Amino acid sequence: MDMSDFKSLRRWGDLPRKISHCSRMTYMVFLAFCGLFLVSLSWVLLRPPTLDSSSLENTTGKVPAAAPTVAHLPTPTPELSSVTIHQSDEGTSHVDHSATPLVKPDGVRIVGVVFYGRRDRSSLLECYLRKNLASFGGWLDEVIWAANTEDADDLSYGEHIAGTADEYTFLPIKNENKDDGYLNIYTHAFTEPDTIYVKMDDDIVFIDQSAIPRVVMTLINNPRALLVSSNVVNNPALGWVHYHMGAVHPYVPEVRPDSDNLATKENGVWRASDLPSWSGAEWEMPELDHFFSLFGVNDRANVPVHRWIPTRDLSLLYKTPVAKSEYNAFGNNLLFWPLAAQAHYSLLQNIEEKRLGRYFMVHGSDEEAGMMKISLLWNYQQA
Repeated sequence: MDMSDFKSLRRWGDLPRKISHCSRMTYMVFLAFCGLFLVSLSWVLLRPPTLDSSSLENTTGKVPAAAPTVAHLPTPTPELSSVTIHQSDEGTSHVDHSATPLVKPDGVRIVGVVFYGRRDRSSLLECYLRKNLASFGGWLDEVIWAANTEDADDLSYGEHIAGTADEYTFLPIKNENKDDGYLNIYTHAFTEPDTIYVKMDDDIVFIDQSAIPRVVMTLINNPRALLVSSNVVNNPALGWVHYHMGAVHPYVPEVRPDSDNLATKENGVWRASDLPSWSGAEWEMPELDHFFSLFGVNDRANVPVHRWIPTRDLSLLYKTPVAKSEYNAFGNNLLFWPLAAQAHYSLLQNIEEKRLGRYFMVHGSDEEAGMMKISLLWNYQQA
């Protein structure tokens, strides 16, 4: 039999396979078409209407009034309404996590409480508190000077300061039980319901203009939090954090100080750019508990008044005192003064360079009912 007689049979035998292949192709094309149609339909249905005023006039005869917004924005304060979470002139060392202006919410009473006891420290704090009073465009409706001291001169100064502003209140605290410590201040000063209290130590010497609004809003935006602790420079726990955020710079002490070069109340020298660069030999840092030996003395009390000099060489940072920082409220940052000196000089440099953004944390941290160290605190007193 001639094999050519089977060709027609082979063609008919391939027919089911060809039909199956065409069916799959048709099915895939159908699915793609349906998907494209559904996407187009969704875009048309979900797109907000864009009617111009002429079409509205033709259909209704007038332009309808805009729908009222749900969120109510309070009236901005004169000065702080332009302050943002991360100002543009503070550099780009950290992410700008909010560009929303800090505007004091309506109906929220904010009271500052100073744990007062030392007039020589409080004179600097008072300058910044006055700037944060509501009458000066700030957020503090009242500041309570809670005097936890028995020194007559300190009490007299506190009473005098309290009389210089309507928002100031002088509240002497009588410690009948010495074991209560600061508890008496909390029980006598934190008394109003539905009030946010700003607790401050009396030795704070600088408050960033947006610090109080920023942390108050952090508390408001986190209603599950009982309190919020602020970002404090030279805080024993945060010294380690600031070091690793790049906010601390390499400084070393001037071991042979010249009294003519020291900053005084008269010359007001504080800028890092006015300081000379360190040009000594290879820097070797002694142990922190023997740091005084650099000055040729045998006791910390005999260390002369001196400056700290910038090395302007970042590679030396790990050889400076800050490298011994610990994330511990009772660690090296609390116990050894060289770390405090370096933190303060670094702050002055960051202020001059308008780079306070180096300290900003995007989200902060949640201590989950724990405590590291409290110097500046926000608490909401609820009825």
